[in-house]
Amino acid sequence: MFTDCYTPAPVCAPARAAMITGMNPYANGAPYHKAPVEMPNGRIKRVGAGYYRSTGYHEGITTLPEMFKDQNYLTAAPGKMHVHGELQKNVDENYRQGNDMGIDEISHRYYTNFPGGHYQDEVGKDTYMRYRQFRKYKDVYPKGPMYLNEDYQPTLVKNDEDNFDMVVARKSVEFIKKRAKDGKHFFLHVGFEKPHAPFTTTQTYLDMHDPQDFELPETYDDWYKKGKYPWSPNWIHSGMPKNKPQGAKNVMAAYNACITEVDDMVGRVVNSLKENGLYENTIIIYTTDHGEHLFEHGLRGKHNMYEDAVNIPFIVSYPKAFQQDVINNSTISLIDLMPTFADLIGADTPDQVQGKSILEMLKSGKEDKNRIIYSEFRGANYKLLGKIRNVPSRMMRKGDYKFVFTNGIIDQLYNLKEDPHELNNLIFDEKHKVIYDEMYFQTLANWDIKKHKPLLASVKKK
Repeated sequence: MFTDCYTPAPVCAPARAAMITGMNPYANGAPYHKAPVEMPNGRIKRVGAGYYRSTGYHEGITTLPEMFKDQNYLTAAPGKMHVHGELQKNVDENYRQGNDMGIDEISHRYYTNFPGGHYQDEVGKDTYMRYRQFRKYKDVYPKGPMYLNEDYQPTLVKNDEDNFDMVVARKSVEFIKKRAKDGKHFFLHVGFEKPHAPFTTTQTYLDMHDPQDFELPETYDDWYKKGKYPWSPNWIHSGMPKNKPQGAKNVMAAYNACITEVDDMVGRVVNSLKENGLYENTIIIYTTDHGEHLFEHGLRGKHNMYEDAVNIPFIVSYPKAFQQDVINNSTISLIDLMPTFADLIGADTPDQVQGKSILEMLKSGKEDKNRIIYSEFRGANYKLLGKIRNVPSRMMRKGDYKFVFTNGIIDQLYNLKEDPHELNNLIFDEKHKVIYDEMYFQTLANWDIKKHKPLLASVKKK
């Protein structure tokens, strides 16, 4: 288990594109969650994944599944992928051939536009809408599709096994059984969705948790006391009334119930490997695209550079070659996944890759805490900047220190060893001026910020 793995972007689509290309978002051309597209009338529309090839990672980049295919592996990716660049055939008139990214078997896409291969194509539109809690069910869940589950209610999906993660686990198990029969080497990306909001799951998993067992974090009502953080978008300040702690506890319990659901689904996949005689020769990696604040700093969701959003789980199991039950405190990134896999399967690491193989760490248990790791975000709706969109932000982690640049907003510098909750911004501390200057330079020096209009400022004369 790596304790200090970081996402290249604290939001789904850019993080996943970074993982699948081994490149940081600014470099692979897919830095947006919803990409800005200029329409024929000149209006800018923010478009989700799966509509245009031009909004995705650059053409000519080798993807992780393509690398496996080149080594004669069969590739599959049931469930959520959410990468700008993946495209179903005949969707984009300028790219009718589509782009499967090197994936042989695609099914149950979610968030990504993928006609014929979407979750709702498996379970039906009504079940899909129940799962997403769309407005059609506002009489049951009146707070909209991103409802956090303050009332601790179960999913609206009628059949428990029709919930998204259950369907993805079922499809993954089917794929594993086929490989046990034909003996083909395989790469399987299992795209579970939970614990993404809304934090709804089956009654079975809700019953495993008691909201009264959860304690609110010390910084639960921070922004009520201090005001909204200028470097965090408005929408992620929790909105949970400070006089309703029970609602927050319900949300925390519901979130953990969703985690229990995913834990069970991972168990189904792993057990299938064991039952089909494939476990000993399969490398298993569990990770994710971003974190969740769950009321730390008074925030919910991600979309900023606090540890709760950018520090992510990364667990590797391969008893055949790696020592098990090891905790490693090295600083690593999701973009390290691709070169690590290349080393493991004897493939050449594509030239584009910016990550670094962690194979030696896995074999020896040695740690490297001084690697420089970056994360970036293109967001909007900051309190200080009004309606300006796609404001660039970038984080640098090195050793004990984290530096964060957000264009037009005060910088941040934290000593994570002495200040793990990131409460003491050190940029005005003279003792840290050299560190601040060095990290500021390194953060901006090799960062190519595309399509960003400079901020305009005016000074009123007295």
